Order: sequence, then C-alpha cells, then structure tokens
Amino acid sequence: RMRRTFLIGSPLIWPTLVSLVIVYAYGWRCKYGYGFVQTGGIFVWAPYSDTEISINGAVEGITSFLNRGLYVSDLAPSAYEVSVQRDGYRGWKRTVVVEPLLVSDVRVLLVPEIIELTPLSSLAPATSTSFVPAERLDAFAAVFAATTTASTTVPVSTQDSIGLFINEKKDLIARWLGGGVPPSTFCGRPSYCQEEIVLDREEVVTRAFFFGGGVVYRTSKGVVRLVEADIRPEPVRVVLYESTGADVSLINGELIIKDGARFLRVGAF
Repeated sequence: RMRRTFLIGSPLIWPTLVSLVIVYAYGWRCKYGYGFVQTGGIFVWAPYSDTEISINGAVEGITSFLNRGLYVSDLAPSAYEVSVQRDGYRGWKRTVVVEPLLVSDVRVLLVPEIIELTPLSSLAPATSTSFVPAERLDAFAAVFAATTTASTTVPVSTQDSIGLFINEKKDLIARWLGGGVPPSTFCGRPSYCQEEIVLDREEVVTRAFFFGGGVVYRTSKGVVRLVEADIRPEPVRVVLYESTGADVSLINGELIIKDGARFLRVGAF
C-alpha cells in the first residue's frame, strides 16, 4: 500500500518541488508589507575596513581588511537609504532603488572630517609647512599660468570611460563615453540610465579633475569643491577651499591649490 501510494503520488510531488525551486531561483519571496514579489539586491563597496554599512537604519555589516564589499539580497522592489559611517570621516548616504532580479551597486566616497591642507615652501619649513624645492614651485606656477581649454566636445579629463566637460554655459558635466550600458552612478534605478550627469550648473566652472574617487573643480569665485559623480540622491558635495582668486590643479597626482603666491597640497583621501 505504501509503495502504491508513493508511485501514485511521485508524479505530483516532483513537478511541485521543481516548480518551487524555479520560483525561488527567479527571486520570488513573500515579503512583509509587499506580498509575494520578485526581489533584488544591493551591493555596497567601501574603500576602507571598519566601515559600518546600514540599510534603512539597520546595520547590515562592517567591512574588514579582506572584504570591503557587502551584498544584501532578497530585498523587495523599493527605494532604500544606504548609509555608511567610519570614525574620522563624514557620514555618507545614498538613496538606492531596487528592482526585481537586479543588483543595485554603490561605491562609497568617504571624505575625512578634517581636510588636510599643507602649505608648501622653499624656505626652512615651519611645523605645519612642507619643504619643496624652488624649481618645483616654479613648475607649479607655470601649470597654473597655462589656460584650460574646454568646450562641449573636448573633455577636460577622462577616467574609466567617463569624461568631464565644461559646456558653453560653464556648467560641469560628467558624460559616459564607453558605449553600452553606463555604470550604476549614471542610473536613477537599474533599468533606467542616462549618459550625462550635471555636476554643477549654478556657478561658472573653470577647471575640473578626477581625484580621490570624486571630481574636484574650481569656480570663477575661487571656490574649490569635491563632488561625487552620481545621479542618485544625495551625492557628496564638499568645499575643500574657498578664497577669492584661488585656483586648483592636479599635478603629478597631487592636488595643488594656489592662493595668491601660496601653494597648498590637499591630503589624499
């Protein structure tokens, strides 16, 4: 009788099990408040260890020396606030949209709470001053004296197939140059991406560079800012230096600010 029951029931059991496995593999989950939905995920990458990563206020994990990334799966389609904290750095957050069967990824830009600005001098250095040979300071001055050519077609700088442009209105624009699907920073949600991000349209921008995972630019008013090239709310925007007539340039990998006759080096981050 048991064998007969098994033989009769097995044709029904196996299709049911296979169906459940397929449903699970396609991301279908029963989520409280959402019902039975197809889920997605979020992958967060941070540049340092000991970085706390939270989603909608709940701590999901802390990065380590060996693992700087965190993947959170089985999330119902919705908008989530990803926030990141690390001692000595400014808090970071981003609104990330999750869609079915897709992974939304974010790269965290952590900026120190205190931006290190080291004065450079060819004289005997004071405690807070770094010694630089006079000929090197002259080379810095020559770089700043050169004019920056920028238009709607000539990129100011390129990195990872992303170009920085200053258009005729002197707006700063990041443009995807790689063809195909742009990176997630150009996507308001995984299924909808744009090829351009306006980084600043309120002020006249004169120089722009990739630096420290973000974009550093200078306005005609002498404001030096760091901004994150990300279309999703809320990108990092930090004033690094502000002084009438101040300028900034990336020279041999170092970010140098010129304020009158003074030169300052911006610390790495």
